[in-house]
Amino acid sequence: MTWEGTGPELPISKPNQLERLELLDSDVLSAMTQEEADARIITAADALASHYYDELGNGFDECVEIVSMMMQASGGPIGGVFGGLMVARSDAEAERACRYYYPRSET
Repeated sequence: MTWEGTGPELPISKPNQLERLELLDSDVLSAMTQEEADARIITAADALASHYYDELGNGFDECVEIVSMMMQASGGPIGGVFGGLMVARSDAEAERACRYYYPRSET
C-alpha cells in the first residue's frame, strides 16, 4: 500500500502511529508540552523506519530518505508549531530511527 494524496507517492504503508497524529485536533497539538511533542515525533520516526525495514529493507541511506520524506509529507499538512517541528526534525529523526535497523557496521 502506498500513500495517496497531493504529495509524492511513497513506497511503504503509513504506520498507525502517524495516522493517529494526523487525526489530532490542532488544539490538542498546540497544547502539547515540548516533551510530549518530542515523544510523538520520535515514535512516528521509529514506526516509519520499522515499516521501511519490514516492507523494503534496501539499506540505511534509502531508509533515511524515505522516512524523512514521509515525515515532511505528514508534518506539512499537520501545520502549526507541531507540524513545523516535525518537518524541521525530519532528517535528524530519520537518521536516528534508521540507525537502529542499520548499525554503522552494516553501512
